[in-house]
Amino acid sequence: MITSLGLAACLLLNQPSNSVLRLDLNRVPKGAAVQNLNYGMNTAWWAGKDWSLHPDQIAKSKAAGLSVWRFPGGSASNEYVWNRKFDEFPTRIPGILDPWTLDTDAFLKMIKAKGATGLITINYGIARQHGIEKAKKLAAEWVRKVNIEQKANVRYWEIGNEVFASWEAGFKVGETVTTGELYGAHFIEIAKAMKEVDPTIKVGACIVPEDAKGTYTSGGYDFWTRRMLPVVKDHADFMIVHDYFAWPYDAKEKFIPQTPEMCFARLKRISEIRRLVDTACRKYAGKTYPIALTEFNIVLGNSGPTVEFTNTAFTTLLLCELHEQGFFMANYWDWKNGWDNKPREEGGQGEHGILASGRESPMPEGTPYAPYAAYVLHQRFIGERLTRLTRRDDSVQVFVSERSDGSQGLLLVNIGGVAKQVAFRTNRKQFHFDEVTGSPPNTWETRRVVWNRHRGHPMGGVPFPLPDEPEQSLGTKGGRLSITVRPRSIIAGVLR
Repeated sequence: MITSLGLAACLLLNQPSNSVLRLDLNRVPKGAAVQNLNYGMNTAWWAGKDWSLHPDQIAKSKAAGLSVWRFPGGSASNEYVWNRKFDEFPTRIPGILDPWTLDTDAFLKMIKAKGATGLITINYGIARQHGIEKAKKLAAEWVRKVNIEQKANVRYWEIGNEVFASWEAGFKVGETVTTGELYGAHFIEIAKAMKEVDPTIKVGACIVPEDAKGTYTSGGYDFWTRRMLPVVKDHADFMIVHDYFAWPYDAKEKFIPQTPEMCFARLKRISEIRRLVDTACRKYAGKTYPIALTEFNIVLGNSGPTVEFTNTAFTTLLLCELHEQGFFMANYWDWKNGWDNKPREEGGQGEHGILASGRESPMPEGTPYAPYAAYVLHQRFIGERLTRLTRRDDSVQVFVSERSDGSQGLLLVNIGGVAKQVAFRTNRKQFHFDEVTGSPPNTWETRRVVWNRHRGHPMGGVPFPLPDEPEQSLGTKGGRLSITVRPRSIIAGVLR
């Protein structure tokens, strides 16, 4: 345990800062309920049985507190046939039949080993390409397999992945495209067939936040939401959204580098999604629904920020936003993906996987990338309720959390380039904490993460395993706790 006398390298209490931020921890407003299902992850058939069930991956999932796993994988969901009858339902996906792939049995074994639950995405492409009767039968049989035969108790199911978009299998059949009305009608039939097998399941529908004409590749997707909601209003249990916050290319497909400041500015998108979806649901369905963000990452594509310390801070703050805005579930995209070897200035040198896949990644296979640290921080220090103590445009974001043991969790994220002193008024005695930075310090655009004095792999990543308990400690004095948060750093801990 490092005492306050040994903090020179970690908390620079005498380091100059531009001003003092004063906060009272003795009078904290009641915060937002922390939804455990917001700590979710995507996995896919290509993650494979052996990799998904490896003890190292199980340990990393548990350490990060990953609570709900989405399967079988993004757009692949609209081509994935769970019973592997691809002779009846052909697919464009090579290798999906190979014996090494992650199938339903292995997926259920995986979530059980990880102490988590599942979210399964039904193949909606079947309804469009082979008819609604076959789609209903295949979906219902999947529910029977999972919850009746295997007794896996998977409560949450989605019908289709981004079914409003032209890139999805089954979107256009002949001259007919999938509209909100058509999907809504199919949704009712499929959900009814599924619930006849297990009435306890919850089934989600794909919604677009923007209520606009748009196109089939961007925007409102031909008024998808206003056309879908009146149909599904009494049949959908929750609404599904995806967001990658930026398409980093111009009209000529030239890559636009994404600065950390650009990324952090987009965190407001979470409250915007909540407002837009709630507004549309009230207008067209007469009520609101729980919202699940079942795919997200810092940016679309595999550019550098996906695996850099920028994404540690971004994901840490985004998880806070999700709790504040009342999302009930969120799933990071994804557990295993693939490295993009293009030069950084062309949009490469990153990937959407949160662990190194071994496919061209400069880090050893299974190395946790920078955003993994965000989940560990939340798992360790965020309790039952979360209250924001600063404004969203402040350079230092401060959150306090009520914990079941009566202690307070503290989270401080300095997204600015200047150290900031934070002075707390508190009746508590001791702050036990960890500090997370990039390497070198005061740097966003670095892959290597430092947890206290533990450094990630020289080529990048989060050190693992991490110490079981906070390694640093700072006592209060006269009812005061003073912390200087280094620029571009995160401090999280427990105040007792």
